[in-house]
Amino acid sequence: PVKNIISSVKKPAECRFKVSSTFIIGDNGILVILFALGWIGTMPYIVGLISSIVQICRGAFKYKDLTMHAAYAIILGQILLVYFKSPFYGAFSMIMWGFAGIGMAGNRYYLARQKAWQIAQTNQEYNFSSRTSHQNSNI
Repeated sequence: PVKNIISSVKKPAECRFKVSSTFIIGDNGILVILFALGWIGTMPYIVGLISSIVQICRGAFKYKDLTMHAAYAIILGQILLVYFKSPFYGAFSMIMWGFAGIGMAGNRYYLARQKAWQIAQTNQEYNFSSRTSHQNSNI
C-alpha cells in the first residue's frame, strides 16, 4: 500500500508549469516589470513614470485644458490597472503610453506658449523704450 501511495504522487518534473518565453496575460504587471527589467531597470522606469504623471497633473490643473484633464484621468486609471496587466504590450500599453504622450505634449505646448508670450512682452518693452529714447534724442 505504501508503494501505491508513493507511485501515485507526481514527480517534481511533472508538477512544474510550462513557462514560455513571454509572460502570461494574467501575470501581475508589477512582477512583469520587475522580472523584465530587474531592480536596476525598474527603479528608473518607476521614477520616470511617476515624474510624467506629476508633470501631466501639474499641467492639467494649471492650464485648465480639457484634453489634459482627460489624458490625466486616463493615464491615472491605466496606472492603477498596472497591477493587473502588463504595461509593455497590447492595447493596454498603447492607451497608457499614448495618453501619457498627449498629456506631456499638452504641458510642453503651454510652457512654450508662455515662454513665447514672455519673449513678446520683453521685445515690446524693448522696442517701446528704444523708440522713446530715440525720439527724445531727436528733440
